[in-house]
Amino acid sequence: MKKVMLAACFMALLGCHSRDDGGPFRTDLATIAPADSGLLRQVIYRKPILLTFDDGPENLADDRSILATLARHHARALWLVTCKRLDPAIDPHASRHREALQEIIAQGHMVGNHGYSHVDLRPLDAAAMTHEITGCSDLITQLTGRKPVYFRPPFGVRSPKVDQVLKANRMQLLLWSGNSYDSLLTAFQRHPAIFAGYIKAHPGLNVGLNAMSGDVLLFHDYPDTAAALDGILTRLERQNFQFVLPTSR
Repeated sequence: MKKVMLAACFMALLGCHSRDDGGPFRTDLATIAPADSGLLRQVIYRKPILLTFDDGPENLADDRSILATLARHHARALWLVTCKRLDPAIDPHASRHREALQEIIAQGHMVGNHGYSHVDLRPLDAAAMTHEITGCSDLITQLTGRKPVYFRPPFGVRSPKVDQVLKANRMQLLLWSGNSYDSLLTAFQRHPAIFAGYIKAHPGLNVGLNAMSGDVLLFHDYPDTAAALDGILTRLERQNFQFVLPTSR
């Protein structure tokens, strides 16, 4: 039991929080207005929700698996991309990641900015922060023809300087209000006792258990996410959720 509690405390220190404790994140900024999806779907579905995927494109096969699952559920999602994965000077697989990006756009999803290098922005000087935010936006625009509207800072951490750069670039900060904790799935599979204790203390682990209308759900571009996504979306659909994009396109 002590091991379970220690593990839970350690994960909490890493910034893994449930809906109830909120952690360091301002979840009031995470809920955004959904797009008008037509009268018929408004009658059928009354609980809009936004799916977001961070850190990709990372693996073309996993991305295609996630895209196929989204298509089966008639779901649209916002992908917050990390631009170093699209830069051939940094990532030797950038051409495959760019291919994934084009497929994401072609299937009707939205692309947002998650920073160029996925680093904590707070200690950066003005030039480095400009590169991380506007440099990433410029690359996304170059590759897709669309300037990203939404920005999610790596690790969900921000500062007044970050806010100033976003305002100058007419971008909107987007955090989240529901965490899938998919980054911990592999560890939980190896240690089921830790999983049992942690999910009891943090019911937000299963986003299908306590999601609310208007939530922004956090996922990552991971193999475990690709494997678990169909079950998660099925549970949400049974609760009458509709997976839509925000109004700013």
